[in-house]
Amino acid sequence: MYLRKMIEWIKIESVRMFKQYLRSDWYKFFTIGTLVIICSVFVYYYHFILGYDNVYTHLFYVPIVLSVLWWGGKGLYVAVGLTLLLISSNIFSGRMIFDNYIRGAIFIMISLVVYFLSERIKRAREREYHLNSVLHAIHNVNQLISTEKDRQQLIQGVCDDLTRNRGYINVWIALFDGFGKFDVAAQSGIGEDFKLIVDKMKDGDLTKCSGKALPESDVIIIEYPISQCANCPLSGRYAGRGAMTVRIKHRDRLYGIMTVSIPLDFIHSSDEHDLLKDVAGDIALALYSIEEEERRKSAEDALREGYERFRGIIENAPIGYFQISKDGLWQYVNWEWQAIHGYSHNEVIGKNFEIVYPEEVKEEVRGNVLRALSGEVISGKTIQLCKEGNITHHLISLQPIYQRGGIEAIEGFVNDITERIQAVNMIKESLKEKDLLLREIHHRVKNNMQVVSSILNLHSVYTCEDHKKDIFRDAHDRIYAMALIHEMLYQSPNMVNVDFSEYIKDFTAQLFHSHNIDSGRIRLVMDIQNVHLGIDQAIPCAQIINEIFSNSLKHAFPEKREGEIKIDFRRLENNNYSLMISDNGVGIPDGLDINKTDTLGLKLLNALVKQLKGNIEIVKNNGTLFVITF
Repeated sequence: MYLRKMIEWIKIESVRMFKQYLRSDWYKFFTIGTLVIICSVFVYYYHFILGYDNVYTHLFYVPIVLSVLWWGGKGLYVAVGLTLLLISSNIFSGRMIFDNYIRGAIFIMISLVVYFLSERIKRAREREYHLNSVLHAIHNVNQLISTEKDRQQLIQGVCDDLTRNRGYINVWIALFDGFGKFDVAAQSGIGEDFKLIVDKMKDGDLTKCSGKALPESDVIIIEYPISQCANCPLSGRYAGRGAMTVRIKHRDRLYGIMTVSIPLDFIHSSDEHDLLKDVAGDIALALYSIEEEERRKSAEDALREGYERFRGIIENAPIGYFQISKDGLWQYVNWEWQAIHGYSHNEVIGKNFEIVYPEEVKEEVRGNVLRALSGEVISGKTIQLCKEGNITHHLISLQPIYQRGGIEAIEGFVNDITERIQAVNMIKESLKEKDLLLREIHHRVKNNMQVVSSILNLHSVYTCEDHKKDIFRDAHDRIYAMALIHEMLYQSPNMVNVDFSEYIKDFTAQLFHSHNIDSGRIRLVMDIQNVHLGIDQAIPCAQIINEIFSNSLKHAFPEKREGEIKIDFRRLENNNYSLMISDNGVGIPDGLDINKTDTLGLKLLNALVKQLKGNIEIVKNNGTLFVITF
C-alpha cells in the first residue's frame, strides 16, 4: 500500500516538474545546446576522423529553425555560430571546399527567411487576437446595448467592455444634447486627466480629434497625438500609440463622439475602422432607442395623466356621460347619469342600452345609435325611463369613439331638462292666462269708451246749439280714436303692435261718417307703408290724425267746396317715422303760430307731438301740409 502511494506520488511529481520545465525556457537552451553539440561532433567526425570534404549538414537546419522560431532575431546567432563552426573546421582541416561557404550562406539565409515568416505569423496572430478581443468586446457591447436603458451607464459600460477585453488601451465617449452642447461623458483607462477634457467640453472647447470627427462620417486617425495634439490634456497618454475618433450619429441626430487609443500597427486597418464605426453605430442606435423609449414613456405618462384628469372631470361633471359598445351594451356611466336615471353602475353595465327608453322611442333611439356607429354625430331631445318608472325629458348627444382606425363604441352626454320643460309649460300656461286677461282688458276698455261715446252722441241729440254739437262730436271722435286702438289690439295676434295702415283706413272712414262728408266731394288719397306701432305710439298718432283730419273736414272746404286730403305715413332710417297730412283747401290763417294758439285742437296737437318726442312743421302752399316726424 505504501509502495503504491510512493509510485503514484513520484509519477505526479514527475509530470508536474516536466510541465514546469516546459513552461520555462531551460528546455529550449538544453535542446538547442544539445543539437549544436551534435552538429559540432558531426563536423569533427567528418573532417578530422573520416577525412571527408563535405559534412552531412541537414541536421544543422533543425537548431537554426527552432532557435529563430523560439527567440526571433536572437536565433540568428545560432545560424551564424554554426556557419562559423563549419567554415573554421573547413580551414583548420586544410580543406578549402567552396561548398561549405555556400552552405553557411544558406544557413544564414534560411534563418532570415524563417525569422521574417515567423514575425509575419506573429503579427497575424497578434492581429487575430486583437480583432477577436475587439469582436468579443463588441459582442459584450451589443448585449449591453440591448439591456441598458440609462445613457450614462450605457456609455460607461461600453468604455469598460472595450478596454477590459484588451481591444483598446483606453476609450472615452462624450454625448451632446439636442442643441449640440456637452451633456455627459464616460471613460475607461484614462483616469483623473479626463476631467480636464470634460471641463473644456463644458466650455464649448472640443478637442482637435472631436472637431474633425463631427462633420465626417469616416474614422479620424491621429498617428502621433503627442506632436499633433500638443494642447490636448490626454496627449501624454498616447506615447507609442495612435488615436481613432468617430462620431456617434443616427439619421439626422448627432449624439456625440468616441475616441479610442490603439497600437500603431492596427491604426490604418480598414477592418479596425469598420469595427469602430459599427460600435459607434450600435451606440447611436441604442441612444436613439433610449430617447424613443423616454418619449414613449413621457407620452404614456402624459396620456395616463390626461386620461385620469379627463376621467375625474367626466366622473364629477354636472352632466350625464355614458359609453355604449358596438353590441349596444352599456360600457360606462358617470355619477350624474346614475343620479338622473336612478340606476347604479353595476345595474346597467353590460345591459342593453334600451332599458332606459320607453317603448314609443326605442325605434328612434336604435336608429340614432346605428347612425352614430356609422360615424355621424347625433344630438336632439328625447324621453327616458327612470328606474322608478317615471318619464323624464333630456337633451342627448351621440358621437363615435375611434380606436385603432375604426369605431369601437359610441359616447354621449345627457342633460335632464324635465324641470326646464315643466317650467316652460308653466310659463306658457301663465302667458295664455295673461293673454286672455289682457285681451279682456282691451275689450272692456274699448266697450267703456264706446259707452262714453254713445253718451256723448245722446247729449248731442238733445242739444240744439251747433257749437255744442261740434264739441260733443269732437269729443266723440277723440274717444273713438282711442277705442279703435284697443279694439285692434284685442284682435291682433300678439297684442303688442297695431297695424297702423289698417287703422288709418278704418278711422278715416269713421271720420267721414261722423262729419257727414260725401266722399265724392272730398277725396282721400293715402300712401301708407305697412307700419306697426306699439300702444304708446299708436294712441298719440291716432289723436294727431284725428285733430288734423277733422280740422281739414270742418274748415278746409267751406260752402260745399270740393277738394282732396292726402295722408302719407312711412318708416324712415334709424327707426324714425314720418306722418304727412295735407289738403288743397283754403288753408289756415296767416300768422298762426301753433305754439301760441288758444285753439284746443292745435294745443292738443302740439302736446301730442311732444308726447312722441317728435317735431311738427306746417307748410302753407295751395292748402295746408302738416309734417310730423318722430
